[in-house]
Amino acid sequence: MSNSAPGETLVELRAASVAGGPLASPATVEAVDWAIRAREVWVVGGLPGTGKSQLLMAAAGLLPLAAGQLVWRGRAFADMTSNERIELRRRIGFVFSDGGRLFDHLTVAQNVGLPLTYHRNCGWDAVAEDVSRLLDVLGISALADALPRQMTRNHRQRAALARALALRPEVLFLDNPLAGLDARESRWLRSFLGCVTGPDSPCPTLKAVVAATDDLRPWLALATATAVIRDQRFRPLGPPEEARGCRDRVFLELLAEEGDAD
Repeated sequence: MSNSAPGETLVELRAASVAGGPLASPATVEAVDWAIRAREVWVVGGLPGTGKSQLLMAAAGLLPLAAGQLVWRGRAFADMTSNERIELRRRIGFVFSDGGRLFDHLTVAQNVGLPLTYHRNCGWDAVAEDVSRLLDVLGISALADALPRQMTRNHRQRAALARALALRPEVLFLDNPLAGLDARESRWLRSFLGCVTGPDSPCPTLKAVVAATDDLRPWLALATATAVIRDQRFRPLGPPEEARGCRDRVFLELLAEEGDAD
């Protein structure tokens, strides 16, 4: 995935509880102990409404914890200064569900370039070449001047992925990224992620990938570690070859139609 040392711990949740709304609301996932290490591809499965999105956002530092700690390379997020937190967020890419939350009033190129101009405090000319490279890597150069509402869901997801990779993150989180994609696009995205986690990655800074899903079937060939959310708990199941032998009811339900997988 990168030249980072195998097993290097990047992100940890320690005794963490994640709420679905304000901090006073009940936790959707409780007592999470989770370490995301270099060269891992995590796939977290769960039925709809079980808190997958909130868990990923909390691990990415985008959602405050209701309890416990978020730790980045051994440093507690709560102890970081505002500048340190900004620097952390530059090292994390996040692709939201349902089309990636692109800005409808900006073109694809502008959406992808926005984090670059913001964090580098520069104008468009300074980032145009980087944006062009990303759009080419994602196969959407022809759509650079299109608005998100003019694009298919498939291409919106690619644009959202390009934006998430723009700052060359170390950890990439993807929230149910295959939802709503056609079979061909789903295969393309999985193939791309396989390349981005390989030795010839177009994003050499990337050290780990984490995906949440309500359908585990397409992910097992790519994952190195699996988990499910059940009964408000985060339950690691090991690598896919181990997970296949478990009797966890949620895992089995998310594989129930395995014979129909693409």
